[in-house]
Amino acid sequence: MAYENILTFDLETQTQVMNKRKAQKWHPDNYIVADGWKMGNNPTFGAYHTKKERITIPDLTNIKLLVGMNIKFDLLWLWEYPEIQDFIKRGGKIWDVQYAEYLLEGQQEWAHMLALDGMVENYGGTLKLDVVKEMWGAGIETSDIPEDVLMAYLLGDPEQDLEGDVNNTWLVFMGQLKRIQSMPKNFLPMVRNRMDGLLATTEMENNGLHVDLELGMELREEVANELTEYDKELKQFLPKLPKELEFNWSSNNHKSYIIYGGVAKYQKWVQHRDEETDELLYSTKTEKWPYINGVCTSPEDVLEILESEGLSKFADVCDKYKSGKKIGQIKYKNTKVPDYEKPKGKKQDHFFKFEGYTSPEKRWESSLLDGKGDPIYSTSADVITELSTRNIPFLKAVARRQKLKKELGTYYWEEDAKGKRKGMLTLVNTKTNCIHHSLNHVQTVTSRMSSSNPNLQNIPRKDSSKVKQVFTSRFGDEGVICEIDYSSLEVVVQALLTGDKQLIKDLNNSVDFHCKRLAAKLHASYDVVKECLDKNAIHHKEDEIHPDGSITQRDVTYSEMRTKIKGFTFARAYGAGAVSIAADTGMTVDEVKELIVLEDNMYEGVVKFDEKLEKAITKSRKPTTKEVYVEKQRFILGIGEWFSPTGTRFVWKEGITPEFLWARGKYVGFKPTERKNYPSQGVGGEIVQTMLGLVYRWMIKKNHFNRKALLINTVHDSVYLDIHRSVVNEVVPFVKRILEAVPTKYKHDFNIDVPVPFPCEAEIGPSMYHVSHYKEENYV
Repeated sequence: MAYENILTFDLETQTQVMNKRKAQKWHPDNYIVADGWKMGNNPTFGAYHTKKERITIPDLTNIKLLVGMNIKFDLLWLWEYPEIQDFIKRGGKIWDVQYAEYLLEGQQEWAHMLALDGMVENYGGTLKLDVVKEMWGAGIETSDIPEDVLMAYLLGDPEQDLEGDVNNTWLVFMGQLKRIQSMPKNFLPMVRNRMDGLLATTEMENNGLHVDLELGMELREEVANELTEYDKELKQFLPKLPKELEFNWSSNNHKSYIIYGGVAKYQKWVQHRDEETDELLYSTKTEKWPYINGVCTSPEDVLEILESEGLSKFADVCDKYKSGKKIGQIKYKNTKVPDYEKPKGKKQDHFFKFEGYTSPEKRWESSLLDGKGDPIYSTSADVITELSTRNIPFLKAVARRQKLKKELGTYYWEEDAKGKRKGMLTLVNTKTNCIHHSLNHVQTVTSRMSSSNPNLQNIPRKDSSKVKQVFTSRFGDEGVICEIDYSSLEVVVQALLTGDKQLIKDLNNSVDFHCKRLAAKLHASYDVVKECLDKNAIHHKEDEIHPDGSITQRDVTYSEMRTKIKGFTFARAYGAGAVSIAADTGMTVDEVKELIVLEDNMYEGVVKFDEKLEKAITKSRKPTTKEVYVEKQRFILGIGEWFSPTGTRFVWKEGITPEFLWARGKYVGFKPTERKNYPSQGVGGEIVQTMLGLVYRWMIKKNHFNRKALLINTVHDSVYLDIHRSVVNEVVPFVKRILEAVPTKYKHDFNIDVPVPFPCEAEIGPSMYHVSHYKEENYV
């Protein structure tokens, strides 16, 4: 591509925060203060703006590539400009130097969300003006930075030998292209595909997810009420506590005390005592005591004297002045006496011992200590799940309360002591009635995307929460929400990477893998188990112990057993160990270990691939500057790498090994779980991003069906659309076909023969919650 076909750009905007996103275009006070451009290798140019106005974009007719730093931020500001949309429609590409650097560095943690300053000197550029960053750091708005200073920061200043943001971005881009020449041949097309995926997520962020805020408030009230009921239920399991010790079910420390036992430290106000007499101490006050027969007498004693002598007047017994100005007046003396309304004391540490219900595992131990210096243990959701087999009477209520508490504060809202609210519903843009969340391409070690502000890739399943009901169509009753997701993507990717013949055969024969694993576990034929599943047959009965100690029998169906196996399948694909899989699925550790053996025997190619991967990582090991000390020995940690068939670079870093390996002399090494996890997650994520790019390209050519079909979100192996009912049958089948075209796309771009299909399923309905399998006849 000729230099003149490349346009590098950057924008400087007002920085007001709205819905937890800084400098976003939806804030009414934000606008573009300065824009900077560079056509090919020519000098930079740009404009300064004193008000919110439409900026002038250079002629894009002959431009084939837009280059930027964190380019999504800048694109969102210009996304609805016809020039940008036309540029993309005719095949225009983008290049984000931040994203490219992240991929070049193998997604290592230090390369996440890199700033331009963090890479520019490696490519021959110069650092920017510190004064501008200092002004921003001091809270000065972009429009209040002097124009000449801001434009020098953006476009450079030859007199100060500064390149400026725009030219630095160009230099980094050119340096990255040079680096890519030494990478595997598929690296560049892989990056290009991911950049198209970035266009798709830019469209999603711009569109946002429409929210029924009124319904959200109603559902929030339901969750809050249920949470209150669980607090009441759990109160009965607490021991009699001192009034000063308020138990908090949201505190990990307190939950650790009541589950495992421990000593809670709390403070109680204690009155001081005299060290010699042991009498309680009080503050003092001054009282006037009268003299009687020359003795200073307390008011109480004066009353006794009056009573004993049959007198009624106070003055009758008190001494009086016999001369001077006070002649005839009672003699008094100012006397310090204890003020019994003001006892002396302070808060002191007290301790309360909880007996606990069960013993913790050593691996749950945290660095925190209880009141007596003993360890506090984890009560995370995973640990609570693992404890579920120990018949702790309140554990189910604790688990449910934890979910409700998280749901309330994460997906609805909760208020802190200062009256400030936090939670997903506080992030609804009142202008668009949508949540414009962030979809992040450069924040994971696997290259899979993440989401933030809020995290809309982690919305609870509808079998555990109603929160998906709030996500509805912006087209009202005339619209639907559609989710199209890959079926068993982790397994399909595993087959692609390992080339396991049996796995490939099973996928091409549409074998139900969860059923196959269940059949192997039961030592039964696949066909028999499949028939039992279809009939929802009962396999056996088992004892169920209730909190009150009673025991009943419950039916265990083949379907329930398959669900546990399904959890095993996904966890195994991501490299989880036997203990964690057992905790997640409810199976015993021995059952999981048996399944692992059966799995390895069924798919030997998967095992061999992992062995080859381990050798490749070990062979490529390079030492780093990081060192650790274990058992008083010094170790230099290393990194190892591997390139996927599509060119994606994965980097593993060494760490301290589990203690049981120290006896074998192995103190540092690469984690097996990460070795198994990175390829399946990373390549799966890459495929989704690539195919999303194709979907977006198709939809923009169709003008998004006059904005009646909109991309709104992606969740690891799926894409969400908001569609007007009138175009459903035009959109859904074709998007599904595009997503399933992985073999064709990867043969074209990488010359890779994909031996398995990438089937997708589509679900559709009036909300993200109320969906069912897509049927064309329902939308005729």
